[in-house]
Order: sequence, then structure tokens, then C-alpha cells
Amino acid sequence: MLCAVADSRAQAPTIALLVDQPQTLHVDGRGEMEVRLEGPFTLLGQTRNATGLDVRVQASAIGGGVLHVRDTDGARPLALRALALRLEREGRPVEDALSVSRGVPNDAGLPRSPRAERAEDPEAFRIVVDGAASNLARMRRLEPVTGVPTDERNVVLHDTPHGRVSAFFRLVADARDAQAPDVGSQLLRVALGDVVEVEIDGLTRQWPVGLPGDATGPRARRRARVRAHVVRWRGIPAVGGSDEAARQLVRDEIAIANALYAPCHVDFGVARDVDVFVVDAPPPTLLGVADGDGLPASGGTVRLRANGRRISVSIPTGSSAVDTAERIAGALRRAGFRARVTTNPRTRGGAGPSADVHVRDASGELVELSADGDAPLTTDARQRLHLGVVNLDDGLDGFEDHDARAGRLEERALIHALADDDPTTIELVIVPDFARRERRGEAFIPSDGSAVASALVVDREGLLESRSAYTVAHELGHVLLDLPFHPDELSEASPTRLLSSRGSDATVRGPKRLTADECTRLRTRGERHGLLRPAP
Repeated sequence: MLCAVADSRAQAPTIALLVDQPQTLHVDGRGEMEVRLEGPFTLLGQTRNATGLDVRVQASAIGGGVLHVRDTDGARPLALRALALRLEREGRPVEDALSVSRGVPNDAGLPRSPRAERAEDPEAFRIVVDGAASNLARMRRLEPVTGVPTDERNVVLHDTPHGRVSAFFRLVADARDAQAPDVGSQLLRVALGDVVEVEIDGLTRQWPVGLPGDATGPRARRRARVRAHVVRWRGIPAVGGSDEAARQLVRDEIAIANALYAPCHVDFGVARDVDVFVVDAPPPTLLGVADGDGLPASGGTVRLRANGRRISVSIPTGSSAVDTAERIAGALRRAGFRARVTTNPRTRGGAGPSADVHVRDASGELVELSADGDAPLTTDARQRLHLGVVNLDDGLDGFEDHDARAGRLEERALIHALADDDPTTIELVIVPDFARRERRGEAFIPSDGSAVASALVVDREGLLESRSAYTVAHELGHVLLDLPFHPDELSEASPTRLLSSRGSDATVRGPKRLTADECTRLRTRGERHGLLRPAP
């Protein structure tokens, strides 16, 4: 704080100080200066400089006092007033960080009366001031990097037996929530990492929205990394009509997801910086062994071509799907290719797990697999082989209940071709349609034991329904919560919850809420699987 006292005849204003917050007053003066305090104030130190004296003062209680200064111009009193400014949440001062509310913004959890004693929403807070001269405070959201206010409002304070208090407020992150009817003056839109600043009588205090990533506890900020892929089919991106428009639509989805996961102190990075690739559907670069049934070999010969090069392998009787896949991968490696084998969980009714062989060339580029002329892929009549062909003319062949953990061959071929080798990355794939036209999205969760994990596939309609069904954020929830089910499949319908299976609503009551238990689970499971890390 800067306070200049010109001379003993000047009418100096009363200077406000925050209780328990050391502050520095500057007093103009010449020569030797003597200072003395009266009232609930402590002199912490003083420093002489070219224009006067810096006096470091701390108030210990509400009340008034005087700073007496004497120099060559005589004695000069400076009136001081100590006030207390705090935010209260659940009847206690906010000592750590604020949080975005998990509630519907205009539900009963936010009391409308400015004199309400309490709020049902545990994240709702109010301004409490003791000792202030003004009954009008300013509350603003500060952007963390620049410090520029992006939302600011006047807040009226009311005298109560508990001090001078404001109405209760909620923080919201979603743009539509910020426009909730009836409570607009009690909402402040923020993002994780922002700062909420309150000012009264020229004094300010600040509270962060979420704790820094290097902190611990449920309010510490965590981040998941998403890589997005918009698939082109017949030269046209699944959404947007152009590559750049497709990228922007996906980044808009990430921005929405950031807002919906803010109550859990989780985000997916700055939306404009998220990797979004617009790519053609891959060629057949995956070979499925015993797909769907997991049957063992009865013996035979495998013949195929890799980038036109002929590969032939004999398979002994009794070989499991994994054994067969490893023999084929060995032959491919000897031919100079990079081949990797993955195992898929046994489907319901299957004899055992199936396996896939993924093939790239020595430089890591995708290899095109094909049949060797008219010869069958295998002469084995029991253990079948299939090329992972991605053909989106009839939509992506998605999983059903019996093979949900393994996924279908076509979607495994698509996701494996696009995914990186980092198991802590969440892969988002956008396709034109699913074969089942009513389907909008699918997720592969980490604990299913599938070779496809931490991945989600969303179709065009799912993306375009972002402000009513929140499909991308919903499928991200399955991955982070590590949960294949929906709450309305296990208990009563919950139309406002993000994980609702049937929710679609473009108002503030849309399916976009995460409960406290869900926040706890997704942070615990997300960190366990390496999907969440401290936010930078």
C-alpha cells in the first residue's frame, strides 16, 4: 500500500489495513524521522529511502489507531483503520482454494436471500468483512497469466449479527451455467488456475481456483493428456467439412470438457494446444487371429503379403491364438518389418482370448497387409484369420455387450493404427458414423485388460450434440472413472449427471454434473493408471 503524507496541514485520509496481513506504508519526509503507533497495530520495521520512510505495519485486531510521524516539518498524525476481509465456506474461512460448484447453478443449494445463514452447496461461499467503512465490495476473476480481470461485479454487503456479509456465490466454469436464470448475480464464471479477487476500501485479497499441481489433496489441479484424431473417409473429414474446421470443433469439445471437469480440479490442457490430427482411414495393418471365438489351431499354413512381400508360416495343431500370432510376427520380423502382438480379452462364449498382429515398416510407417492372391489367409479350418479392414461406408462396427472388453476387429484396427505408444495418453477418435446408427460414442476403460485401453470413439452426431448430450465429456468420464456402467443402469435415473446413459438437455439441467464420489474415484483411478498428472 502507498500512502503519501505531504505535510502536517494536509487532510490525510484514513488508511485501511487488513488484520494479520503485513503492509507497508510510505511516508514522505526529510531528515531523521520518528514513528510511533497507537491502537491494535505493531511496527514490524522501517526503511529509510530517498523520498521518505517505508514503515511496515501489521494490524492484530479490528479497530482504529494512529501512526504518529515526526521530522523536521513537525508532528504529523496518520489515521489507521484495521479491517478483516475473508471468504467463508460452510461457516469457516477459506484458507486454501475455491472450487467450481458441482451443483446445478440455480438449484436449492444456492440460497437466494442475502441474509441466509448457510448454503447447502459445500462449495458456495460469501464475503465477510469486519471494520470496513464501505458496504460495497468488488469481486473479479483474474486471468492467471496476465492478471487481467475477465469478469467483475459490485457486491452489496449487509449488516448481520455475524458481521457485514454478502449473499452466497457459486463459481461456474461452463458458459451455459453462467447464464442460469434467477441467480446470475450470484455466479462468477472461472477456469481452473484463475484467481478470485475481492476489494473493499482499497484493499484486496485473492484466492486461487484450485491449488497448484505440485500440491496434494482433492483441490490440487490434475491434468489428462488427450490426442484427438478426426478420420477422413473418401477425402472428407468426419466433422467440419475441412481439416481446420474439424480441428476447431474438437478443440471446442476439449474446452467444454475442461469446464465440466473443473469441479474435480481436473482439465485436459489449454484447448488450443491439444493435438488434433485429421487423418485418412488406415489401410489393413492389423491381422486378427481367432477373432471373437479364441479357438485353437487345427494346423495349417498362413499366407499373406506385407507391402506386397510374401509371408508364409506353418502353424502347429493346438496353437493358441497368441502362439499363432507370435509365429506370424516372427516371420514378419525376419522379413524386416516391425511386428507387435496384443492379446484381447475372451469374449462371452469364446473359447479363449484372441490376438492381433500389428505391422509397421522399419521406419515406423503403417504397412498394408493383404491376401496372397487368391490363396486364403490360412488353410486352418478352425482358427480363422481376418485382416483389420476399416471400411466406413456402412459406419464403424462397434462392440456389443458380449465383446465390449475386446472391441470389434474394425475398431481395434482403427485405434491401434492411430494411437501412440504412451499408455498415459487418452486417444479420442472421431468417425462419421457407427454401424448402429443410434450409437454416439464408445469408451475402452483401463482396467478391462484390453489391448485397446484409455480410448474413446465418437461419431459426427455425438460431436455435434456437444451442448445437449456432452458425448465426448461423457466418454472421457468412463475412461477416467474406469467404469463401464451408467448410474441410471445401477440405480434411479439421474438426468443431470454426466454419466447418465440417456440424458440430453440443452439447458443448465443437462447431463454434465459429476458427484463428489465420482470426483474422488476419477482422481484416484486416473492417477493409478497414469492418466492424471500434476497440472503445470
